[in-house]
Amino acid sequence: MTNVNSAVQIVAKTEETKVAVINLLISCISEDRQIDLSEIGIKVEELPAATRKMMSEKIFPKDFLRSYHRIREQAECELDKDGSIKTPMGGINSRSSAISKIAELETLKAAWNQQLATDAPKYTTMCSEHLAAIGQAAIDAKADPVLVGKLTEHLMKRQPTWEQVSANLKFGYVVTIISLDETDFDPELMNAQRDSVVALRDGVMGALVQNVCKEALEILKLVGKKDRTTKTGQIQLNPRTIRRAQQMVSKLESLAFIHKLIRPLHDAIKAQMDKLPASGSLTGSEFRNFEQCLTALRDQTLVWERLEKGLPLIEVTPVQATATTANAGMAAASSQQSLVMTQTQSAVAAPAETVAVTTDASVSVDAAAVETPVPVAVVDGQQEETVPAAESSTPIHVEPTTSLSLFDWV
Repeated sequence: MTNVNSAVQIVAKTEETKVAVINLLISCISEDRQIDLSEIGIKVEELPAATRKMMSEKIFPKDFLRSYHRIREQAECELDKDGSIKTPMGGINSRSSAISKIAELETLKAAWNQQLATDAPKYTTMCSEHLAAIGQAAIDAKADPVLVGKLTEHLMKRQPTWEQVSANLKFGYVVTIISLDETDFDPELMNAQRDSVVALRDGVMGALVQNVCKEALEILKLVGKKDRTTKTGQIQLNPRTIRRAQQMVSKLESLAFIHKLIRPLHDAIKAQMDKLPASGSLTGSEFRNFEQCLTALRDQTLVWERLEKGLPLIEVTPVQATATTANAGMAAASSQQSLVMTQTQSAVAAPAETVAVTTDASVSVDAAAVETPVPVAVVDGQQEETVPAAESSTPIHVEPTTSLSLFDWV
């Protein structure tokens, strides 16, 4: 009898050795006219401006191809979602990621075919009305009605039929499974397959680093657009911005088995992204850490250098809290007078955690200053897309060093 628990454990420990490469095969007909007016004895350069404009109008109304373009964009976005990365070879996916993406692509394919079925019966009428409107616009612009009529008739004859259009509106995709395990290689193609796998691993790693650095830069620009705090002194970020930052982690997680340097990159970023609150409300020190993390990750050269050398991307160094408490004073007057007690409020600076990595510059920020809110007008009930910390204006003392850096966290 098979021990079910043992079987489950064995499966769980099995390393993924195959990737799915997905490529889209989506085609769309051109909207530009390609006609030769010399066939009817007309030279374009001799046409009046109003009449010549008829030749520059698109074959279809603006809205006709919009639905197809939207579906194609959705398919392209699907290939770049969590669990995959785009490379010149195509969209590289883990097995589980490929299964979910193929299901979504099938849904989009059905929507594409439904749009074709909707457009087929009304195509001819739509084109006729479109050409008539173009001709009327030329006449309204003082074009010669006879010449306009001659051109409109010629355009109608050259208008592509629905059969021609539908033949060029295609939605498809191909999935190629590639094994990373040399035991599955063809003996006669061993070297070629090995070189291909190495190229695939390096291509995925390079694309992931590029994606992480690009996302970090874009998010950094996004959070720097505003400068407001809430009434409580916290910095308010849109939760979508937080989720976008955390999505870098999920993309790396799914593809970590492909290249040995993906896991260290994943673990370093995840350790810091896990500290972000889901609500989007950050304290001054939390925002400062987030901002410095994004600043470090935007540099591809530096990220590559530290990964290849096995250097830690992020090092967490605790900062000792400082506290000062004023002693309560008590004074007695005379035996006939009342007892008077005076106290001074305690002033305690909250501890702040800093993340330090050997850097080009050492950054130090007073913890109490970080936690001090700057009163700024806030519009009640209005959520900003992203808001930088008011602490960004805190004076920073910089001491140059000779070593390279990722960042200091404050």
